[in-house]
Amino acid sequence: MGIQDQKVMMAALSIALRAQVNDLDGADVDALVSQADELLAHDTPLFREITGFATQYAMVRFDADALAEAGAHLRRAVELGAVPVPPDLGRVDIHG
Repeated sequence: MGIQDQKVMMAALSIALRAQVNDLDGADVDALVSQADELLAHDTPLFREITGFATQYAMVRFDADALAEAGAHLRRAVELGAVPVPPDLGRVDIHG
């Protein structure tokens, strides 16, 4: 994972947390999408999660509970994306 990926992940985490507390506006979401579009490959899971969140934000921005749920989903996606895949994941003798 490169520094560009980490920058986008931290920005996405910030947006996710702000969505969870209903402190978010469309300009922030647009800025995140622009940053992801510029720095990430479009076939990466993080890019898809960010664009999916932006689409969902447009539909639920006035519903605090739905926005918090969308933020929680984006936060989980960022957290999962931050976990490195062990190089020996396929080894049955180690991972069962």
